Amino acid sequence: MRREFQKVVKLHPSDTKALIPIPIEIPRGTEALRMRFTYSPMKVDDLELGRELMRAKIASYAQDCEGDPSIPQAVRALWLDVSQDVERFLPLRNLLNFSLYDPKGNFRGRWDSPQYFGKWAEVGPDLSRGFLGGGLEPGEWTLELEVHALLSKEVEAVLEIEIEGNEAPRWYAGEMHTHTNHSDGRAPLAEVRKAMREHGLDFMVLSDHNTIAAHRDIPRENFNPLVIPGLEWTTFHGHAVAVGVSTYIDWRARRTDPLSDKIAAVHEQGGLVSIAHPFTVGDPFCTGCEWEYDNADPAEVDLLEIWSGSWQNHAIPNWRAITWWDELLNKGLRITGVAARDLHRLEQLDEPDTANTYVYAWACSAAEILAALKRGAVQVSVGPLADLKVTTPRGGVYSIGDSVPLYEGENRELSVSVSGLEGDGFELRVVANGEAIHRVRGYRGEETSFALSGHIDWVRVQVQRATPDETPVLITNPIYFG
Repeated sequence: MRREFQKVVKLHPSDTKALIPIPIEIPRGTEALRMRFTYSPMKVDDLELGRELMRAKIASYAQDCEGDPSIPQAVRALWLDVSQDVERFLPLRNLLNFSLYDPKGNFRGRWDSPQYFGKWAEVGPDLSRGFLGGGLEPGEWTLELEVHALLSKEVEAVLEIEIEGNEAPRWYAGEMHTHTNHSDGRAPLAEVRKAMREHGLDFMVLSDHNTIAAHRDIPRENFNPLVIPGLEWTTFHGHAVAVGVSTYIDWRARRTDPLSDKIAAVHEQGGLVSIAHPFTVGDPFCTGCEWEYDNADPAEVDLLEIWSGSWQNHAIPNWRAITWWDELLNKGLRITGVAARDLHRLEQLDEPDTANTYVYAWACSAAEILAALKRGAVQVSVGPLADLKVTTPRGGVYSIGDSVPLYEGENRELSVSVSGLEGDGFELRVVANGEAIHRVRGYRGEETSFALSGHIDWVRVQVQRATPDETPVLITNPIYFG
C-alpha cells in the first residue's frame, strides 16, 4: 500500500495565533507516515510594511523600558541606537509550524520550520527528530497547524503526505519472553535486538524479572525488531509475563492471594498477561518456576506458554501445558497459546527445536501485535506456517482466531495447507475439542479438506514429526464456533 496526497490551505493575517486542525485518515496496516510542509511566501515581501511594523514595535518597547529603573541609562541608550536601524530586522518572516496527534489525542511530534522546511519528516522506521516512536494506530490523526505569525496578505501552505503499509494483515515472527542484563540475561538490549534482527524476528517482548529498568534502553527508532515493553513477574509460586506494560507492577503475592488486582493493573495499561512455563519443574530445581496459583482465575488470563524453550529439553512440561490449554478451551475460555524461548542467552536463537510466535497483524506495531495476540490470530512454529480456514455455505471464510457463527444444520468445511515443510516425515493432526479428529500421515504441506460434523466448539491443527516422540513443528490457535 502506498498513498500520496496533498492538502493546500490559504491563510491570511487574521489567522495569526490560530491553531488549525487538519485531519489525516490513517488506514489499517500503515507502517510509515511521511510529511513535507512548505508555505509561501516564507518571508514578508512587502518591505515597507515590515519597516512600519518594526518602527511601531520599537517605539512601544522603548516606552515600556523607559519606566523600568533597573535598566541602566547607558544600556537603554545603546539599545535605542541599535534598534533604530530597522533594516537589520528585515525581511520579517511568516512563521508556521505544526504538531501531530494520534486518534486518541496523544502528542506524537512537532515539525519545526528551520529544521524541516522543504524536507520530509517521518513517523515510522526512520523516525525523524522531534517525533515520537510507536505504531500508527488507524483512525483520524490530526495535524494541528500552528499559525505563529502571518504578515503577508496571503500565505499558501502545502502539506504533502505519503502513507506506506500493508493492504492486508500478514504473519510477523516474534519472541514473547526475553531477558537482558538488567536481570539475569547475558546481553544488553542492543545486542539482543541485533541477534533477533539477524534471525529474522519482527518483534520481541522485553520481560526482565520484576524490573522495567531495561525500558530506558528501548531505542527511539523502535523498529526491526519492535520491542514491546513488559516485565516478568517472578514470584515464589509462579511466573507470568506482563506484555505491553510501561510502568512497574508489583509482583509480590502469596500463594493464597488472588491475582485479580495485579492482572487488572496490566489490562488497565492495555497489556496482556501470559502464564509462563506453567509445568516447568519447580522448587528446588527451579525456584518459583512452576505455576501454583490455584486461586488465579484463568478467565482473566490472556496468553499461555504452550511451547517453552527447547522442545527436547522441555517436552514433558510442554505436553502438559498443551493438555491444560485444551482443557481451558473446552471450558469456553479463549486463551491464546504462544511460544517463548525464555531467552537468557543469544545462543538459544540457534536451537532448532525452539519456536517463534507468529502473529497475523496489520502492522508491526505494539497496538496491532497485542490486538492480534488477544484475538488469537497466532500460531507457534519452528518455521512452517499453516493456512487454516473454515468455510460455510453462506459464503463465510474464517481463519485462526476467528469465530464462526452457528446455524442449525449448516455444513462446514475445513481446509489446511502448510508452507515451509521439508521432507515427508510429518503428520498433520486436526484437533477439535481436545481430540484428534483427523490425521494425515506422510504429510508434505499439501492442501487437505474435509467436512466438519457433529458438535464442535473449536478446532486447531498441529504438524508433528512422525517419530515416537511426536515432536511438533507447528501448532495453530483455534478457530472458534459460536
